[in-house]
Amino acid sequence: MTQAPRSSWMRALMSRPAAVVQLAANLLQHVTYTHKTLPVQGLSMLKMQDCVLGEAYYLGEFPVSCTWLEIQFPDGRKVDGAALVMSDSAELGLALALCDGILAHAGPGCTDVALLVEDGLRICERERSIRDAMLAKTQVNFSTVSVEEGVE
Repeated sequence: MTQAPRSSWMRALMSRPAAVVQLAANLLQHVTYTHKTLPVQGLSMLKMQDCVLGEAYYLGEFPVSCTWLEIQFPDGRKVDGAALVMSDSAELGLALALCDGILAHAGPGCTDVALLVEDGLRICERERSIRDAMLAKTQVNFSTVSVEEGVE
């Protein structure tokens, strides 16, 4: 099992989408599933509120996929798995929900899912360190800027 909190699993798994879909295909040899709700994929709109006039406006669209499954293990246990991710792929949403349920409830193949999560977390950490390095190079020190008196 992974030591990472469940809230970080989706982000980690999304760093390796092809591997997640392939792993899910292998996991389906050991478990069965039914949809608890119809899977949804498509575009969602991000609604914001203007801070001055308080009027709502739409900032833009982004892809979204939502899947909620009931997974049955070979021992008869039934557990839930779910995924809500920024992707328009129903196949990826299903694979992520399957991995979520199996890892959360220590189902068959959970060690493979945990290894994929740990690998994804390493990728996310590497990307974060690259972003931090770029941010550090672009910082500006405004304390050295002098303001002439009387100029506004």
